[in-house]
Amino acid sequence: MTKVRITGLALVSCLAVAIGGCGGGGGLAAFDYISISPADFTARPDDEIQFRAYGQYNDGAAGREITPNVTWASTDDSVGTISPQGDFVAEGEGTCEISATYDNLEPASTQVTVESAPFLPTASWYPFGFGYQWTYTGTQVQPGQVGPAQETTLTISINQQEVRDGVVWWELMVKGSEAGVPPSYMYLRHTEDGLFQWQWEAEPIPRLIEPLMQGHSWLDPNSAEHRFTIERTDETVVVPAGAYDNCIRLREYEGRGDPPFDVLVWFAEGVGIVKDQVWVDGEMVEEQELTEVQFGVP
Repeated sequence: MTKVRITGLALVSCLAVAIGGCGGGGGLAAFDYISISPADFTARPDDEIQFRAYGQYNDGAAGREITPNVTWASTDDSVGTISPQGDFVAEGEGTCEISATYDNLEPASTQVTVESAPFLPTASWYPFGFGYQWTYTGTQVQPGQVGPAQETTLTISINQQEVRDGVVWWELMVKGSEAGVPPSYMYLRHTEDGLFQWQWEAEPIPRLIEPLMQGHSWLDPNSAEHRFTIERTDETVVVPAGAYDNCIRLREYEGRGDPPFDVLVWFAEGVGIVKDQVWVDGEMVEEQELTEVQFGVP
């Protein structure tokens, strides 16, 4: 499987060449110091993170990105390697320092700890990887709507990973079919306790937690009115993408809304979410079904 990542560094490199050439610092303004991001973090083997370097000024003036113009280095390639463009790959357990050097300025560095992932039973029910993409089509009905339900299309794709709160997350880009609406982003990762979701406006919310057995239920730690229950583990779901056996059906009840609502989500092993429904006051107002799934680029 070929991993694909969208970084935009090709454009940055071309601009750097046009301004004053790559490497060293020829043609670029004299900076007082450099910084790099992300800061210290923990990764798992095969995680890939884009490092970026910035030239900074002591007087607070706006700096600029100089990622292609610094010299990148790792103190231990068996733990993590980094390319001349700042692409970091976690290789094996241990700790290494990633540094960037620019002219005669003090190098900037980040410490990376690589730890092997524990056994994660939830990971096979929602797999993540570079180039993964899920496409859904469905219907949406507004309360009191007259006429046919509105058809919708939703595409979820993974192009990169990001460091947040000191750990590596998968960035999922979510794009709907509504014209003029920009994509939104979710940040997901499998933890020792299960699958967590992180969004800009929310704290981590557990979505699928072991044991993966019928009747298992848990609460959002921030609200007793936000409840999750695994209702079935043996359902067959038929969607445009195919028929999936032994699916997990998860019910999410949110009692803080007005009115409260339920969300039903079906997970297929090795595939992820194949179907979901939103119910309000006993009426289904939205349904999405998997029409196509892609796991990387051949």
